[in-house]
Amino acid sequence: VFGSGTVQVGATVPAAAPYGERHKVAAHLQNDARGRLVPALHRARSPELEPIHECPASDALAWDLVERTVELLNELPHRAWDPWFAPNELLRSVLVRTTTLGEAHLVLVATRPEVPGLDDLLDDLHEAGATSISVNCNDGDLARLLGPKTERWSGPEFVMEPLAGLRYRIAPTAFFQTSPRMAERLVEHVVEALAPGPDDTVADLYCGAGLLTLPLARVARTVFGIEANVRAIVDARATAAANGLRNVAFHAGQVADALAACRRGELPRPRLVAMDPPREGLGSDVVEGLRQLRPARLAYVSCEPATLRTDLLALAAAGFRATAALPLDMFPQTALVESLVTLEPAR
Repeated sequence: VFGSGTVQVGATVPAAAPYGERHKVAAHLQNDARGRLVPALHRARSPELEPIHECPASDALAWDLVERTVELLNELPHRAWDPWFAPNELLRSVLVRTTTLGEAHLVLVATRPEVPGLDDLLDDLHEAGATSISVNCNDGDLARLLGPKTERWSGPEFVMEPLAGLRYRIAPTAFFQTSPRMAERLVEHVVEALAPGPDDTVADLYCGAGLLTLPLARVARTVFGIEANVRAIVDARATAAANGLRNVAFHAGQVADALAACRRGELPRPRLVAMDPPREGLGSDVVEGLRQLRPARLAYVSCEPATLRTDLLALAAAGFRATAALPLDMFPQTALVESLVTLEPAR
């Protein structure tokens, strides 16, 4: 998988509580036998929902707020949406993102943008711990948690998370690691793996809200991030400005297009590259773009071992060799693992 050469495999970085607690909890809504709303999660690799009554791997505030929200929603006449048995119902999921500062953004996912009666619950939801409350409209695919439009109903538009000496602004639908303290460890290892100097240009692909971009900007000459989620780019720019970082730029768009722009000279040609792609992985066009740019070092963060294997084979064929691999136990008591692999051009 790793190509020729020696690969240094680090010991797993453990995540003892509270380091691995999930600060983002998404519970789907289900109608029980009495017709009441209950929180539920999908069975592994199945659309079937299973009611849940506790979530020990989650931040206590996040899970308590989920439970209280479901309890309050039962005061309204709305029931849970089901693509087969209740396709015309309104409520789909409850999403909560908490921070280490004690903030909590509650997002109610519904099939329509209006949730009649929700205004009557706002005070109780704030009392339960929600600092912000939003409604996301998702009338589409079962496999998609969130739809394209989110409307704030009460409280600030975002929460703030201190991490690695920076304060990140996070919108409710923007990607951000769910375990802030282990994310801090991840950032440290990525910066160490790339080891940027004061003359280096760094690209952060799939940058989200700038989790890796901004710490890299503190030690590199210049850094730019690429992300398809426009909301995340807005947050990343605001976070950079709030932290006084002026040597960083963020661009909304597809990663393959950005790499092509680097080759044409429309974006800087990076010497170092960080990348944290979605579960689908890089794709052949991104691998080809990296092959043509041939950066001196890559730091690949992956949450999906099967995809990571596929991409490492493709990167090996494109002329890169893995030099180090480090698994991180981001989510204790679950089957999930985060991996950081460092690659360099094959000699």
